[in-house]
Amino acid sequence: VAAWNFWTVDHRGQRHDLVVSDTLTPGWHHFVVTWDRLKSHKQLWIDGLLAAEALEAALPSDVGTRLHVGRWTTGYGDIGTPLDELLVTSEVLNPAAIARLVDTSAALQPAPPVVTSRNVILDTNAIDAQGGIVSVQLRRDDEPWGTPLPYYDSYRWTITGTIGLHTFSALFRDRANNSSIVTTTVLLTSPPALEVSLGQSTAFSGTLAFSLTGGVAPWQMQISHTPDFAGAVWEPWAEERVWPWMLGGAPQVAYVRVRDANGLISETQMVGNALHRVWLPFVTK
Repeated sequence: VAAWNFWTVDHRGQRHDLVVSDTLTPGWHHFVVTWDRLKSHKQLWIDGLLAAEALEAALPSDVGTRLHVGRWTTGYGDIGTPLDELLVTSEVLNPAAIARLVDTSAALQPAPPVVTSRNVILDTNAIDAQGGIVSVQLRRDDEPWGTPLPYYDSYRWTITGTIGLHTFSALFRDRANNSSIVTTTVLLTSPPALEVSLGQSTAFSGTLAFSLTGGVAPWQMQISHTPDFAGAVWEPWAEERVWPWMLGGAPQVAYVRVRDANGLISETQMVGNALHRVWLPFVTK
């Protein structure tokens, strides 16, 4: 019996199947899969309706670095079904958000990926039903198309020009001389730069003053007694903060970093009384 299966495997290799019978008619349909590993909860939505859900599902803690769309993995054939748009979110969509996606006729406009390095890797995985891809041409921004290259699943390239949006395009050509162009846009930016100074300080706390350049608002800040920021939470950006020192003879220092709206994190800054001490040698005869 034909069925749809939202199949997951956790880090122990334990498989979980969320199966629903296939009763769809020919034509376009809208699928949404959601999962919350901490709650062991996953759902399968079809055409805006909850088709199935599981409340005690073993879910993976790591889903890898590559997403294969329309095939199982490298070396397997495609599913033979056209796919229109794909949206990946970092949070579980609620029913109202799913309904909006189903009802809208406008194309999805995801935010461009953010990069801080001018060196990028273009992932150009592609499958062709007419005997294979024989060449790829690349284009950067408004530059002319490059010379035809042998097909590989990725290419290393660099971003030129100023900070901001940049476009990369790939023109694929198969043995039957069919061609297709795929374009992606990336945002080249720099992480926020943070400066921290220590104002009034007592044996119990110190007043930390912050200044920030670069990055995209809104910002968040994280302060910790240790450089690994263990247990520290992200809090709204402020220009000043009274910070309690650790007692019991521990160094009176604080570690601070900032995160902007693009998720870029500044270099960690260390500030405190221990940084301003002068140590004199003790010599005995």
